[in-house]
Amino acid sequence: MNFVINILFIVEGEKQDPALMEHLLETYIGERDLEYQMSSYGTCIYDLYDKVFKDNDDEEDIDLLLTLKSREKDEDKKKIFDKDYTDIVLIFDLDPHDGRYDKEKIRKMQRYFNDTTDKGKLYINYPMVEAFKHTETKNRVKESFKEIKANVSDLKNYKQRVIDEGRYLKYPSYTKDTCDKIIIRNIKKGRYIIGKNYDDDITEKEYLDMDLMSILNKQIEMIEKDNSVFVLCTCAFFIADFAFGFINTKI
Repeated sequence: MNFVINILFIVEGEKQDPALMEHLLETYIGERDLEYQMSSYGTCIYDLYDKVFKDNDDEEDIDLLLTLKSREKDEDKKKIFDKDYTDIVLIFDLDPHDGRYDKEKIRKMQRYFNDTTDKGKLYINYPMVEAFKHTETKNRVKESFKEIKANVSDLKNYKQRVIDEGRYLKYPSYTKDTCDKIIIRNIKKGRYIIGKNYDDDITEKEYLDMDLMSILNKQIEMIEKDNSVFVLCTCAFFIADFAFGFINTKI
């Protein structure tokens, strides 16, 4: 009997986040022994922090699924949190322009949610999930993806900027080759953010040597230095975490 992986995706939005992850799962995982549930949280990472950590002095007392179930009003959706999962994946935007932005809260969440098979793993998108569409840019965009940043003061216009600069806007148009390029470019940029050479080839070992906390700390430094963040989609890293060999790194 084959072991079936059953993943719960807790995503911030109701449209973009589920659409992206479902497309990546269909592209890379397909008919393999994997089941998943997609749960849209419907609000930002700072609200999640308050729900999970505010009234829990002892992190050992945290029950993420029970917490999520308690705030869900739809009785049918509540049943999602009664199931057993092999992995839990959380996908949220940094949203540094939010009035509740707090670097220590974000660090605490990134530190706590660090393993899909245990408490869950948090993938933060900088500044938001639309960064995936900002990786492959139109020819007229002079900046390479390596250098593209988003100014915190102008994030209300970031989605329109992606429409103006991004080459592909609807996920069904992203072929596996395109997804391979986007995932590798984001991995290379993640390593670049923490001080590595962007142009180096990516091996599985080099990927595993990069951690999300180091990226977060560098992004926080960028915010404090010049009020901007490097555009980066870390939720695409889930595919590399799940099975690095599924990605054509030479494309």
